[in-house]
Amino acid sequence: MERFSIYNKSDKFYWSNNRIIYPIILICLTILLINNKGSIIEKNSLNNILLSIMFFAFVGGMILRLIAIPKTKPLQGNIDGFLTFDMNSIQIDNEVYSLEMIKNIKISNDDYYGKLIASTKGNLNSPRSNGVDNYLKIKLYSGEIKMCNYELYNSTDLQKIRRELINYYLNGKIEFENLANVLGEKNQKEIKELKLEIEAISTITNSHYNGFGH
Repeated sequence: MERFSIYNKSDKFYWSNNRIIYPIILICLTILLINNKGSIIEKNSLNNILLSIMFFAFVGGMILRLIAIPKTKPLQGNIDGFLTFDMNSIQIDNEVYSLEMIKNIKISNDDYYGKLIASTKGNLNSPRSNGVDNYLKIKLYSGEIKMCNYELYNSTDLQKIRRELINYYLNGKIEFENLANVLGEKNQKEIKELKLEIEAISTITNSHYNGFGH
């Protein structure tokens, strides 16, 4: 039984390099425009001070970005509770959903802690992910949909629940394409080996139940 930390996104304000540096530059630029009435910037003490602040703010932002490269971008929420995978159930925080309750499962694991992510030009925040852009979506037979984001530290962490995921597939709860994707089986050879593994597990499981029945 393995578990992963649940991430809850928040709308609360958070500080970041972008939210510190760019407001400083914008305020200085606004004062410059007002002070010079939108015309050519004159050489005087106030203008020199404002231009210096803007310059050092931007340079400081670039330095902060370089310092932040080994770190991750700001977490826009909090880590609270656990997502637990068992052979016959999935637990989201304190709620347990047995396989009998679940109609289908969709899961992603494309994000992990420290992953380099695409960054827009001028972004002064860290280019590394905090690993929380992964999701689990469960549709119940009742019609309810349960969904949560969860944190991964390594790209291969879902290998820890390989048997559980295969069991979900054998019970018709997850599509093969989704299963292969989260287990990192991409090419034809890997997919063929996964199918053989599933077949072997299915045979063992059926033999166990048949033996138990006798």
